[in-house]
Amino acid sequence: GGTISGGVTGIKFAARGTDISISNSGLIYGGYAALHLSNSYQLSLLANSSEGTLAGDSYGVYVDGASHMNGITNAGLISGSIAGLGLGGNSSIDQVIFNANGGTILGGQYGIFAASDSVMNAGIRNSGLITGSIAGIASLSRAYIHGGIINDLTGTISGGEYGILASNNGNIPDGITNAGLISGSNAGISARNYGTLMGGLTNSGLILSSNTIGSSAIAFNSNSTLVGDLINSAAGVISGFEGVKITNTSTILGNINNSGLITGMGDGSGSSYGHGIQLYSSGLLTGDIINNASGSIMGVGTGISIYSRSTLTGSINNSGLISGGLGDQQTGIIIGDNSTLAGNILNNAGATISGVGTGIRLSSNSTILGTINNTGTIAGNT
Repeated sequence: GGTISGGVTGIKFAARGTDISISNSGLIYGGYAALHLSNSYQLSLLANSSEGTLAGDSYGVYVDGASHMNGITNAGLISGSIAGLGLGGNSSIDQVIFNANGGTILGGQYGIFAASDSVMNAGIRNSGLITGSIAGIASLSRAYIHGGIINDLTGTISGGEYGILASNNGNIPDGITNAGLISGSNAGISARNYGTLMGGLTNSGLILSSNTIGSSAIAFNSNSTLVGDLINSAAGVISGFEGVKITNTSTILGNINNSGLITGMGDGSGSSYGHGIQLYSSGLLTGDIINNASGSIMGVGTGISIYSRSTLTGSINNSGLISGGLGDQQTGIIIGDNSTLAGNILNNAGATISGVGTGIRLSSNSTILGTINNTGTIAGNT
C-alpha cells in the first residue's frame, strides 16, 4: 500500500460533510493524528486491513468537535502516544468498533477511550490486542460505551493500570463479556469515582490483576456501581491480590454467581492477605453470593470477607469450596467490624467452607440476620 503523511495530521476532516469511507492497506501518519475528525464531520466507515497502519504522535484516530463516525474495523495497527482511538467533545461512533484477530490498537495511555460526554453507540468487539499504559479501554468524564464490550477467546485487553476502566462518571451500560484475557496491574476491570457498569459482567476467560497490595482482578471503588450479575463460568478465572472487591460505598446491584475460580492471592509475602471476594468500607451487595459445585472462592486471607460497615443483603449459598488459607486467623467466611449479612449461609451437601483458622467467623459488632444451615463440611483449627 501507499503512504499518506502530514506534519500535523495524515487525513483531517474539519468541515461539515458526510458519507465518505476510508479503506487503508498502507501507512497513514500524522504528527498529531493519522486521522482526525472535527467540527461536526461524519465519516461512514474506517477499514484498516492487516497490512494497514494508522499512526500518530498523539492519536491513531481522534474524533471530537461533535463529529460522528459510523464504524471502525481494524485488522492492522492503530497507534498513538496518547491513544490508538480517542473519542471526545460530544462526538459519537455509531456502529461497532471491531478489532479482528491479529489487529492491534495501541496507545501510550489508552488503547481506546471515550471522554467528555461522547458516546460509542454499538460497543467494542475485540479478537486481537487493545492495550495502553493506563487502560486498554476507558469510559471517562460522562462518556458512554453502549452496546457492551465483548472480548473473544483470542482477544487481549490490557493496561498498565486497568484492562477496562469506567471512571469519573464514565459509563459502560450494556455489559462486559470476556472469553479471552483482561488484565491490569491495579485491576483487570474497574469502576471507580462514580463509574458505572450496567448489564452485568460475564467471564469464561481470565481476568487478572497483579499481586500488589491494593490491586483486585475486579474492583468497584469510590461510589461506583455494577448493575446486573457478575457471572464466572466453570472455565473462568478471576485472580489478583484480591479477586473481587467492592469498597468505599460502592455497590453491586445483583448476584455474584461463580462456577470457576475466584481467588485473592495476596502479595506472596505471607504477611499481606488477599481475599477471594471482599466487601469493605461500606461496600454493598444486594443479591446473593452463589458458589456452584464446580466453583472455588479462595483467599490467602479469607474466601469471603464482609468487613468495615459493609452489607450483603442476600445469602451465601455454597455447593463448592470457600476457603481461607494462611495464618491462624484466616477464615473461609468472615463478617466483621460492624458489618451485616442479612440472609443465610447455606452450605450444601458435598460443599466445604474452611479456614486455616476458622470456617465461619463473626466479630466486632457484626450480625447474621438469617441462619447457618450446614449439610456439608465447615472446618477450622480454632
